[in-house]
Amino acid sequence: MGIAAVNTANNLIYVITSTLLGFMLLSGIAGKSNLEAVDVSVSLPEEIYAKTPAPVIVRVRNRRRFFPIYLVYVHVGSEKVLFTYVERASEKRRTIPVRFERRGAFPSVPVWVASPFPFGFFERTRLLSPLPTVIVYPKPVPCRPATKPFAQTDHGEDKSLEHRTGEEHDLRSIREYQAGDPLKKIHWKCSARTDRWLTKEFSITTEDAMVVNVAHLPGKNWESRLSCAAFVINWAVRRGKAVGLVLEGQIYEPKASLPHKRELLKALALHGQD
Repeated sequence: MGIAAVNTANNLIYVITSTLLGFMLLSGIAGKSNLEAVDVSVSLPEEIYAKTPAPVIVRVRNRRRFFPIYLVYVHVGSEKVLFTYVERASEKRRTIPVRFERRGAFPSVPVWVASPFPFGFFERTRLLSPLPTVIVYPKPVPCRPATKPFAQTDHGEDKSLEHRTGEEHDLRSIREYQAGDPLKKIHWKCSARTDRWLTKEFSITTEDAMVVNVAHLPGKNWESRLSCAAFVINWAVRRGKAVGLVLEGQIYEPKASLPHKRELLKALALHGQD
């Protein structure tokens, strides 16, 4: 239309062309201002399993003091969520299911925002900092392994359990609180005296402990055995049992705590990866 206006010297075509260019300019200014006012934070769940949708919480905050923001898409990996309207100086949150097709470490999951505001002629994007390394555990697959107390290992060793930690037995020691420890194990009196969070550790019996040897689990291949191990570890911890792991010569002694469970699942997730 610009070429036609120059060639014909038609004032009406000049006006139409100027109007369209003005809309394009306004679109660019308004769209850029809309995206610059967006603050995004992404919260991952504590445990992420392969081939299982993980609920990721996305928060969008509007930094503007006087104007709302409109039509903002937040992309996390291959998934996205739409925030149609966020009030001035306020925050909204959405949950987006993010799925990883395999286990392992994902060092840089991309995150970016996009918006077609105001006229939908163009979609503007702004890259954000990628997520920190995401550890994806093997997908738990129900199985029935032949498990046994940790005191009876495959090498015939007598593993005494008097130094293992468990639930609701003789008090063994008091240690620093770790994230994931149950509240019922906090030693409230000692915590009050020392002004630090302290946790009680108990000795356990052979009935409370079990070891999972991945090489002896059922499965047609190594990946299926890792999935079986993830299922057994979750099953044991939900029932308050201390669980250990044997993974190609590496031995993890039984404990009954949430941080220990995640340590075992992380070992399964990173096994065989550089």
